[in-house]
Amino acid sequence: MKYIIIFFLFISNPSYAGDINNEIEKMLLITDMPSVYDQTVQKLLDAQLQSEPSMVPYRDIFYKFLTKYMGFESIKLDLIKLYSQNFTVEDIKTLNHFYSTATGKKAMKLFPTITAQAGELGKQRMMDNIGQLRKMIEDEDARIKNK
Repeated sequence: MKYIIIFFLFISNPSYAGDINNEIEKMLLITDMPSVYDQTVQKLLDAQLQSEPSMVPYRDIFYKFLTKYMGFESIKLDLIKLYSQNFTVEDIKTLNHFYSTATGKKAMKLFPTITAQAGELGKQRMMDNIGQLRKMIEDEDARIKNK
């Protein structure tokens, strides 16, 4: 019981929370997260507009909306909370070290492009197999109606 109390005192210690939050903020700066988020939003938006050309005239409206609700500044505190719930201070320091290397910088630079490409791959696979999904829905619909 004594160890549980000590543990909770340790994790609720403001200086511990400050340390991890400071390290997370450092990581967000090292990784240029504001720029990464903006690039990701733009690439995902462009990919969506490519599949829905009729919406292209509204690109600026979509972009403003997405940056307001999905942009870095709107989720920064939530990101800090997520990282602090899932990583220790030492973990974040290790990530900070990695992201300071050439490979870490390359990974962050390519992240928006890879994310958009992965989204396109998933979308294409869905489109390639949409007939199977329709057939499965039709079969289930028939099964339900025959009950």
